[in-house]
Amino acid sequence: MWEKIANLVLRNRFWLIILLIASTVFMTFQSSKSKLAYDNAKFIPEDDSILVVYKKFKKQFGDDGNVIVIGIKTPEIKKLAFFNAWYDLTHQLEKTKGVKRLLSIANIQNLVINDSGYFGETKIFKNKPKTQAELDTLYNKLHSLKFYEGLIFNKSGDFSVMAITMESSIVDSRYRIDFTNELEKKVKSICKKHNVEPHFSGLPFIRTQYSIIIKHELVYFTIFSFVITSLIMLFFFRSFYTLLFAQFVVVIGVIWTLGINASLGYKISIFTGLMPPLMVVIGITNCIYLLNKYHDEYRNHKNKIKALQRVISKVGAAIFFINLTTAFGFGVFYFSDSKILKEFGIVSFWAIMAVYVISMVLIPIIFSYLPPPSKKQTRHLDSKYLQFIVNYLVKIVSTKRRIIYNITILLSVLSIIGCFLISAVGYMVDDISKNNPLYVDLKFFEKNIKGLMPYEIEIDTRQTDGIKNVRTLQRIDLLERKISSMPEFSQSVSIAKVIRFANQTYNDGDSNRFLIPNFIDLGGIMSMMPNREKKGNFLHNLVDSSFSKARISFQMADVGSVRIKEINDTIKKIAYNIFPAKDYTISTTGNSLVFLEGNKYLFDDLFQSVLFALLANSLVMALIFFNWRMIIISFIPNIIPMLMTVAIMGYFGIDFKPSTIIVFSIAYGIAVDYSIHFLAKYRQELKKNKYKIPISVANALSESGVSMIYSAVVLFFGFLIFAFSSFGGTIMLGILTSINLILALLSNLVLLPALLHSYDVAKAKKRGEISLVDLDSFE
Repeated sequence: MWEKIANLVLRNRFWLIILLIASTVFMTFQSSKSKLAYDNAKFIPEDDSILVVYKKFKKQFGDDGNVIVIGIKTPEIKKLAFFNAWYDLTHQLEKTKGVKRLLSIANIQNLVINDSGYFGETKIFKNKPKTQAELDTLYNKLHSLKFYEGLIFNKSGDFSVMAITMESSIVDSRYRIDFTNELEKKVKSICKKHNVEPHFSGLPFIRTQYSIIIKHELVYFTIFSFVITSLIMLFFFRSFYTLLFAQFVVVIGVIWTLGINASLGYKISIFTGLMPPLMVVIGITNCIYLLNKYHDEYRNHKNKIKALQRVISKVGAAIFFINLTTAFGFGVFYFSDSKILKEFGIVSFWAIMAVYVISMVLIPIIFSYLPPPSKKQTRHLDSKYLQFIVNYLVKIVSTKRRIIYNITILLSVLSIIGCFLISAVGYMVDDISKNNPLYVDLKFFEKNIKGLMPYEIEIDTRQTDGIKNVRTLQRIDLLERKISSMPEFSQSVSIAKVIRFANQTYNDGDSNRFLIPNFIDLGGIMSMMPNREKKGNFLHNLVDSSFSKARISFQMADVGSVRIKEINDTIKKIAYNIFPAKDYTISTTGNSLVFLEGNKYLFDDLFQSVLFALLANSLVMALIFFNWRMIIISFIPNIIPMLMTVAIMGYFGIDFKPSTIIVFSIAYGIAVDYSIHFLAKYRQELKKNKYKIPISVANALSESGVSMIYSAVVLFFGFLIFAFSSFGGTIMLGILTSINLILALLSNLVLLPALLHSYDVAKAKKRGEISLVDLDSFE
C-alpha cells in the first residue's frame, strides 16, 4: 500500500502542491479569525448541581466575580494633596464607560434618615476638602462607620481599597483588556506623582492578565521553538537549504493548527495556546525522520527518486503510527467533561495528523526538485560521537542485562515510594509565577483584608418576610461573626450588617450601637428601609423581593482546593448548628466553590485521559504487532519513566494539579513513538536474521538509535522552552515533559532491547508472522 502511495505522491507532485497551497491559503484566512478566549475557563459541566446553584444565585443576587480591586497602603492617603488626587480619580473613573459601580473612601456613603423618615445615603465627602483640618475632621467621621472597616479601609487608616464593579457586557469580551489597561494606566499615573504603589486584583483583572500573557506567549514560544529546533536541526544536518524547507513545513503546520482551531469555532485558550509551538516541535521531528531516511537511502544507491520513493514506502507507515500515538496522547482530552479540554483534544489531534500529511507530501516533493544531497550533508550519518553512544548501548544491552534489571527494579521501588509523597491541590491563581506582580498583589490583599476570592452563603427562610425576623437576623449576625473570625475570610456584607449600620444611624451615629437592634427597635428600623426593588440602594443585592432569602458575601484567601473543601464543610456544620434545618435551607456558593468543583472535575478528567492514552496507544501497538507479549514489552519501558516522573514530583514537593497531570498523557503518547520506531526495525531485523534475537536487537539499535536520539534532542528542547513561561503550570509542563521524554528515551534504548534479548526465541518465531500491519513497510 505504501509503495502505491509513494508513486501517487511523486507522480502527482504538481497537483498536490497546488492543492496544498490552496488549502493553506484557506487555513491562513481561517487563522486570521483566531480570537483569544476572554471568558473564564469552565471545567465543570453545565448540569452539575453546584454550578446550577451558582447560576440561580447569580440570577437572584447578581454576579460575584466582576469586581476589580485597587489597593494602596500609604500614610499619603490621609494627606490633602494625595487624597484630593484620589478623589478626582474616583469621580473620573465613576463616569468611565463600562463601570457599573465604584466604591472608595472618596465617595463612601453614610446612612442617614431623610426628610421623609426613611433611610437614605449621603456622601461623607460631598466636595474635595480644602484644608488638612477639614480632611482630618471628615476622616474621623469616616472611621466611625464600622460597616466599611475591613472592607474599604483598616483601623490605622493607611490602607484603602477602590472597588470597581464592571458591566457584565464587557467582563467576558475583548474590551475588558482595553478597559483594564486604561484603568491601570490612570491609577498608576496618579500614584506615581505622589510616590505611592498601587496594587491591582479581582477576578476580571486576573483573567485579563491571563489573556494578555497567553497572547504574548503564543507568539513568543512559537518563535522561540522555531529558532531552537532550527538550530538543532542545522547542527545535525549542516545544510541551510535542508533547514529552510523543513522550516517551510513547520510554518504551514502552524498555520493549519490555528486554522483548524478557528474553523471549529474555538477561541485560543491557555491550553490551545500551547499548540502552535508544539506543532513546531512535532513538525521538525517528522522532518528529521524523513530526511534521515532520505540521506541514508541516497548514500546506499545514489538514486534520488528511488530514495524519496523509499522514504514514503518504508518510513511512511512508521511515522504515521508515531504521529497517531502522539495525537492520541493529546486527543484523549476530547473525552473529558470539560469544554476547554474537549477543544484542546480535538484541535491537537487533527493538527498533529495534518502536520503528518503536510510532512509526507512536502518533504519528498520539495527534495525531488532539489539537487541530491552532497557528502557533506550526509556526513551526519557517520557521527563518531553518536556511533560511540550506540555501540556502547549495544554492548551493555548484550552483556549487562542483569545490572539493567536490578537498576530498573531499584528505580521502580524508589518511584513507587515517591508516588506516595505527592499531594493533589489546585489554586485559583495557580499558574502565575510567585514573582509575577499579579501574584504579589494578590498576597498584598490577603495580608491586608485576608483575600478577594468570592465566597457566598444563601439563607432561605422558606417564608415571606422571614429575613425580617429578629431571630433570623441575629442568627445571620452570629454566623457572620464566626466566619469572619476565621483567618481565611474578610469582613462580610449582608442585610444583618446593613441593619447594624441602620441601628447606628438610628442612634445618632453612635459606633457602639453598631449591632443588631432589639425586637422593639427592629420594627421601627425595618419600617424605615427603602423599597428593595429600587436598584442601587443598599438592600438591592442582599435580599430577594419577598425577603425570604438573603445572602452573606465574603472574600477569602486563595487557600487551595484541599483547604477550601475543609473550610466549606466546617462552615456548613456551623451554619446548621445556628440555623435549624427544619426551618432554613443553607447554600454555600460563589466563584471559590465553583472553582473547587471544577478542579475536582479537571483532576478526574485528566486522570481519565491518562488511562485513555495508555489504552489507545496499547491498541495501536496491538494493531501493529498483534502480539500481547510484545505489547507488554513495549509498555514497561514507557510506564516506568512515568512512575519516575511522578516520584520526582513527590520528592521535590511538586503538587498534582491540572498543569502537571496533563504531562503524562502527552508524554506517554510521544514516548511510545520511541518504542514503535525501535520495535518496527527490530521485527524487520528478526525476519532478516532468521529470528536470531541478539543480532536483531543490535542491528535495530544501531540503525534506529541515531534517529531516536535526534528526535529526543528536538523534543527535549522543544518542551523545555515552556520552562520560560510566566505560568507556573506551563513551566512544570515543560520541565516534567522534558524529563519524562529523556527517561523514556533511555528506557527504550536500554531496557527495551534488554527485554527483547530475554524474549523467548521460539515464541518470537511462532508469533513473528502475525500482524495486522505490513511490517515490511516499517523501517
